[in-house]
Amino acid sequence: MSLPAAIVFYDGECAFCQRSVQFILRHERAPLFSFASLQSALASRLLAERGGKFSSAPESVVVLCDEKLFLRADAALQIVRHLRWPWRALNFLRVFPRPLRDAAYDFLATRRHKIFPDKPACPLPTEAQRARFLSDEISSGPA
Repeated sequence: MSLPAAIVFYDGECAFCQRSVQFILRHERAPLFSFASLQSALASRLLAERGGKFSSAPESVVVLCDEKLFLRADAALQIVRHLRWPWRALNFLRVFPRPLRDAAYDFLATRRHKIFPDKPACPLPTEAQRARFLSDEISSGPA
């Protein structure tokens, strides 16, 4: 199996992050993103192959889209581009310099466990959604 066009790597131990995945599933314009926990062997392997060392630092969402890695605020904005209106309007935040966007992202990221302190009871995904959560057996290309 080859890689999906866009993968969101998220902190699988974070209630805010898990809720964010559910939000993306509900609000994306078309089914684009697949999802994998930053703590998974798949994330470690795929990100290491692309020069990233993010599985040990799950305070950042990471998006792999068309073989490009996006981190922190850039990753969030990459996701926003593919959401339905009105959420897509948040794309205007691109006008702010990256250091400012990343500072705002870091502020939220360091407080996310206080915002949602408990792990949510994960809703059961539909069969179509379940197929979008990646397992560790995925291949990253020809062997």
